[in-house]
Amino acid sequence: MLTSQISAGQLSSEAEVLNLQLYQAFETASHGKALLLLNEADVFL
Repeated sequence: MLTSQISAGQLSSEAEVLNLQLYQAFETASHGKALLLLNEADVFL
């Protein structure tokens, strides 16, 4: 199984930019049928 990892430090704190970055990450993982791991996701909660 393929995996893709993204860290909270790589993402923007601006809502619109963050939304686009997450959309692109999920699309990329989906096209590659990969598991997307979001490291430090608690930062956004």
